Amino acid sequence: MARIKKEIPTQVDPLLEIEEQLSHQLNPVQPDPEFVRRIHSKLTNPPSVLLETRADFTGIIPVLGVIASGIIFLWIINRIRVWLF
Repeated sequence: MARIKKEIPTQVDPLLEIEEQLSHQLNPVQPDPEFVRRIHSKLTNPPSVLLETRADFTGIIPVLGVIASGIIFLWIINRIRVWLF
């Protein structure tokens, strides 16, 4: 009895095909070493971020409230005086 050899089609990885096509179409680039050094430095040593603090306005709010109340009080007194005379 003769054995029949079945050939299994070899599947090529699609990514390997794309990689091969790109390697033939693209030219390799040698980056500037200074550029690589700067980028490496920026990525490994991120700059520190300093946030400015807001001015403390908690003391001015009551002062503005007193001034506004005084103005409203004087306006009411003036309206009553005009209405009476």
